Amino acid sequence: MIIWLQFIAAGVIVIIAGRNLVRHADTIAGEKGWGGLWIGFVLLALATTLPELFTSVGSVVLAKAPDLALGNILGSIAFNLFIIAILDFIQGTGPILRKTDQGLIVCGSMSIVLSAIVVLGISSGISITIGGISPFSIIIVFVWFAGARLVFSFQERNAAGKPKATGGNLARKAFLKYLLCALFIFGASIWLVHSAEEIARVTGWEQAFVGTLLLGIATSLPEITTTVSAVRRGAFDMAIGNILGANMLNVAIVFVCDAFLPGAGILSIVSTNHILTALLGISMTAIVIVGIIYKSKKSFMKLGWDAIGIAVVYLAGSYLLFKM
Repeated sequence: MIIWLQFIAAGVIVIIAGRNLVRHADTIAGEKGWGGLWIGFVLLALATTLPELFTSVGSVVLAKAPDLALGNILGSIAFNLFIIAILDFIQGTGPILRKTDQGLIVCGSMSIVLSAIVVLGISSGISITIGGISPFSIIIVFVWFAGARLVFSFQERNAAGKPKATGGNLARKAFLKYLLCALFIFGASIWLVHSAEEIARVTGWEQAFVGTLLLGIATSLPEITTTVSAVRRGAFDMAIGNILGANMLNVAIVFVCDAFLPGAGILSIVSTNHILTALLGISMTAIVIVGIIYKSKKSFMKLGWDAIGIAVVYLAGSYLLFKM
């Protein structure tokens, strides 16, 4: 019981620190004059991905649990997409994806490509490394930078008439507070790793399952806080950009884990059960892209049919993972 309370307490700290961190990131963005899609993809995604980064690296370095690390990464991707169904229900004025910009398709497509590389890395079993880094991890980094460049180029083409950067003391103060909140997230994330490890030991659950559900959901709490706030302000591009941008960054964490993991790359030593989680994220992202392109106006019980598809795939995939 105590270990569950510790896990919940660490999650609460992540929520509070993440919410404040995002608020300061929004202040920085306002001072710099950045657009909604770019704010969501970079500042908010970077802020809300910190728990996944710290937790996954902590799983590799401190807990020596690569399955927990990758489960956290892939589980967070799937749960982040499930948040879209939650947002659809909260805003309740028609499918949320029909209100978003086509530029988000770039984020979603690159996220699918990155997850597909993870699937290839796990299924191939290749343990060759280059300077201690798996070639799959190196490819992931190159693809991520290419995707970020595409998103940036799209934002630049659509930035006409936007306010220019003002800079000033307010941005500097907000950045210092941003870093302070990041430190709180770092400490709480390490606590999450320890608690999840203990829960896995006590319950006998596999690390892949614990990482995918427990850590995946807990470290996605900042995404929930951020996106709900953005939707309530009517900033739909910012909300969905945060989710898809965070998912791209999540996959890039595989490279960081490799850097801290001696020997073979992380993708060559983890359970093949993670392939299911990766395919789950790919399927859900594909539904998001279809929703953005098709822009259906139909909904059922405050949920668009794309959001219903996302929820059904997530719940079914989670059940299959538990049974495995």
